[in-house]
Amino acid sequence: MREQVSPIKLAHAKLLRSADNQALNPLQQEPEKSVRNSWVNFQICDAYVPEPVQILMELHGKDQLQGKVIDVSDAGSQQEAFAVVEVEGLSQAVVVPMKHIRRIHCE
Repeated sequence: MREQVSPIKLAHAKLLRSADNQALNPLQQEPEKSVRNSWVNFQICDAYVPEPVQILMELHGKDQLQGKVIDVSDAGSQQEAFAVVEVEGLSQAVVVPMKHIRRIHCE
């Protein structure tokens, strides 16, 4: 059976392997006990464990996005086709199965 590795040990291992750990954050220079039980801010992209993609999926995986269909695939039936959707704020269009698209009725 495989031994469970604590998230802290995993993060330390990733940090040691990281090539960009040259500049230390001021919090890293303080004694460990000074930040325990403190509320902090950090960017999702700075997380080591869990992976940023997992964090986003758990927090926002069921969120509804809104966008404009800019293309549709030619794959067989409507249910098998894909829509290419331009979403404001994203640098790349999103490809979504047509069966998961809900049309917005504008008046």
